[in-house]
Amino acid sequence: MKKIFAIFAAIAVSASGVFAANRLSSSVASMEGPEGYSFNKALSDRLGMEVYAPADASGAISFGAQEAAGDVTPSAIATVLANALMKDGVHSTMTAADGAPVHMVASADGLTVLAIAGDKKASRYAVVIFRDKAAAQASALLKSLKMK
Repeated sequence: MKKIFAIFAAIAVSASGVFAANRLSSSVASMEGPEGYSFNKALSDRLGMEVYAPADASGAISFGAQEAAGDVTPSAIATVLANALMKDGVHSTMTAADGAPVHMVASADGLTVLAIAGDKKASRYAVVIFRDKAAAQASALLKSLKMK
């Protein structure tokens, strides 16, 4: 019996490491984040967004919100960004963990990914910007996105 308990305890302890995650939370959404990313108040204040970054500043993930306006959908916003702001940007879509549609625009150099998330009937959309090292992980991280 003691042997079974010891095995169970070892499994429980090792599993806790497997499920340990860095959850990034903002006023509009939350999602899993890369290890070592934490809230950066100075960048957040300067950019007017909720910014998470590692200590070495090798990347950043910023959360913001876009109020819905008329018939402008998240897809339309992403298309405009892909065509106008990010020359040769690539627009793609996916679905987040909570079922929200996510429209991503990746820059041609791969250093910036901008995502607009939310249903077209929502009153506001989540805007998530990935920079530098974080951009390479954007698609995988956005799968865990949950709107608030």
